[in-house]
Amino acid sequence: MMLIGMSDPHGMLCDQEHIYATFSRRIVLPEQIMKNKTMLQVYSLQAEETCIGYIVTDGFNSEMEFNFLETAFSLIDNAIERVRRASVMENLNSRLSMLYITDPLTGLYNRFGLEQKGRLLYDQLMKKNLTAYICFIDVDNLKKINDMYGHETGDDAILKVSQAITRGLQDTSAFAMRYGGDEFVIIGASSMIEELRLSLNHISQGDQHHPYHLGASIGEFKVSSEKKITLQEAIEHADDIMYEIKKGKKKQNTIMKIVS
Repeated sequence: MMLIGMSDPHGMLCDQEHIYATFSRRIVLPEQIMKNKTMLQVYSLQAEETCIGYIVTDGFNSEMEFNFLETAFSLIDNAIERVRRASVMENLNSRLSMLYITDPLTGLYNRFGLEQKGRLLYDQLMKKNLTAYICFIDVDNLKKINDMYGHETGDDAILKVSQAITRGLQDTSAFAMRYGGDEFVIIGASSMIEELRLSLNHISQGDQHHPYHLGASIGEFKVSSEKKITLQEAIEHADDIMYEIKKGKKKQNTIMKIVS
């Protein structure tokens, strides 16, 4: 014998505080079934996360058992497939999200990453009345590298600078991005300029793999919460400091050429 019932707690004695109303089996199963049967098999009918009914059986014949097992295995297979698809979709969405906010050449964050990650870090530091440090980095003489060796070599120079930045920040939780072209912006909770200089100086020495002198200019701007300036304004201040450093380098190189 098999009974099929649908859950309809309206008007029943049920727990209304639960997210789904619950009720006792004594008001679902007929009284004669409860009196005469010592063991029943009860199977819930599910729609997503909600129980919409139940099946109660009193034993199986061979045909019912086969059909029931076939249905049960089919449901299990469908459930596993839904979990697999959900996992694949979650992984794909995560990868697409990272592609959206990262620069394809360097692997650092891009402008979209700045809005989603960098601004969040900066705002958190300001809200906590902490200090933010903004570094602006510009590759030196990239135009000459492109003109003399081609843009592929120029991309290689940008990649080497980005790798040096990553090494210089490996002991921090700073945000690093390719701001555009040969420019980079870093946001952190402590000063990073010395570590970045050391890392960049290492690649400026050159090696047999690239036939050009590679260097970068760095400007760092310190922001306290009392200053009440936006992230964009802080980036522009760091850019101004970097520009003055770059001008000083060019002036020094000019003096050296005149002396020599």
